[in-house]
Amino acid sequence: MGKALDRSALAAYAKARIRAAHDIQQWHHPDRFGLCACGRPRPCTVAAACLTTIARYQATLALTDTTMPMPTITPRKTTSGAADDRPPSA
Repeated sequence: MGKALDRSALAAYAKARIRAAHDIQQWHHPDRFGLCACGRPRPCTVAAACLTTIARYQATLALTDTTMPMPTITPRKTTSGAADDRPPSA
């Protein structure tokens, strides 16, 4: 096995795989007579593999690629001194 990828390299790899799957998938769409544009009967196994690849790497990006920083929320203390799990009222 090769060396482990760091977070940015994994994100770049996932984006490249998604882009490649989209490029392949553009040639596998429903065509006339219920066939795929490549001539295979529907559902086309290539199109299904592309959709699986896209879903897999989108899930990887969701776990590794930060889209925006989120604030850290600390529990509030109530008058009794116990942590209050309710969200603050507006």
